[in-house]
Parts: sequence; structure tokens; C-alpha cells
Amino acid sequence: MHTKQSLEALTKENLLKLAGYLEVPGEINMRMLKGDIIGSILEYTNKINVVEEEPPMSVRIRRIKESQE
Repeated sequence: MHTKQSLEALTKENLLKLAGYLEVPGEINMRMLKGDIIGSILEYTNKINVVEEEPPMSVRIRRIKESQE
């Protein structure tokens, strides 16, 4: 997992490569401020981590949960 401090140590070029590797949505380019690029990466990786934190469940339980949402 990336932290703000670890990302600030990278250059803009490396941040762009990382964003491409992670497939961060939206247009991220060299014209953006370094802080904006870092913010986009952190926002995207936090969304991924929230989705992955759900406990494993059977198909039946998942269907019941989804029908209640």
C-alpha cells in the first residue's frame, strides 16, 4: 500500500508510470501538479482496498446481501 510520504519521494515521471501501472482512471498527465497526481493515486488505491476488505462469503450469502442493498 502506498502512503503519501512514499509517493512524495517519487518524481512526477515515476508517479505517472505508477498511475499507468495501477490503471488509475481519469486523465493523468505531466501538466498536473505533483500533489494532484499523488491525490489521484491515493484516492484510487483507497477505493480498491475498501472493496477487497469484504470477508469471503458463499454465493448464497452474497446474493442475499446484494438483494438487501
